[in-house]
Amino acid sequence: MPKGLFQTVEERMRVEGYSRRTIKTYLRELRKFVEYVRPRHPRDLDADDIRAYLLYLIEEKGVSRSAVNQAISALKFLYVRLYGRDDAFADIRRPRPEHKLPRILSRDEILQIVRTIQNPKHRLMIELLYAAGLRVSEVVNLRVQDVNLDELTLFVRAPRPARESIKSNKDRITIFSESLRDALRRLMDGKQAGDWLFPSRRGVRLSTRMVQQVFARAVKASDVQKEVSCHDLRHSFATHLLESGVDIRYIQELLGHARLETTRIYTHVANPARRQIKSPL
Repeated sequence: MPKGLFQTVEERMRVEGYSRRTIKTYLRELRKFVEYVRPRHPRDLDADDIRAYLLYLIEEKGVSRSAVNQAISALKFLYVRLYGRDDAFADIRRPRPEHKLPRILSRDEILQIVRTIQNPKHRLMIELLYAAGLRVSEVVNLRVQDVNLDELTLFVRAPRPARESIKSNKDRITIFSESLRDALRRLMDGKQAGDWLFPSRRGVRLSTRMVQQVFARAVKASDVQKEVSCHDLRHSFATHLLESGVDIRYIQELLGHARLETTRIYTHVANPARRQIKSPL
């Protein structure tokens, strides 16, 4: 029996080392595309058909630039990687990126949020997101052996396999606050080196969704009147380091950015007063 389109795409992406999250995203976008072009088969379409679909997403569905980019990435995999049809994407360009500044929380706001979390393990997990500048996916993948209590550092492993070219795919070392040392020591006590640092009740790795829910509830319970996510703790980490005079290239290394240009965004949101910049008047 011949394989279906989505099964073929999924198997090819697994062989090529794409992450589960990326596979899920591409399959979702391809299902939308197939539904739009039905009853025609994607193999029978050309660049004009693809452009018409992208225009439909923008003008009729009103989707964001990032959503259009996801659709383009999924379609490019289908036509270029699977069908070998470079011609289908010869003249298709991605939307110009939106130049949105990251949302930054003050240190007081972060403390307000953290204080609402009653579960010690959950509180430490959120504190570490900020204190080490971690992504949510990185904090749930930490193991006991990745924590160096003496040097106050974390070993952050790059996802394996990973195919996201805009992000650095290298292991790195980052820092954490001395104020978290005792809490981390208690959390690690009695565990093996290879155990998850923040396991679930069943002893397996926590989901990123669970961490996001913990943070969202904490924000709601606090007095912070900002729409923020876990990733904004990472933005705040970088910005606060910049404000305190840390060289931007060190911040780039701590964050694991592949390009310095990515890190430079924080120069636009750093508080000039904290960088001791004064008006010439």
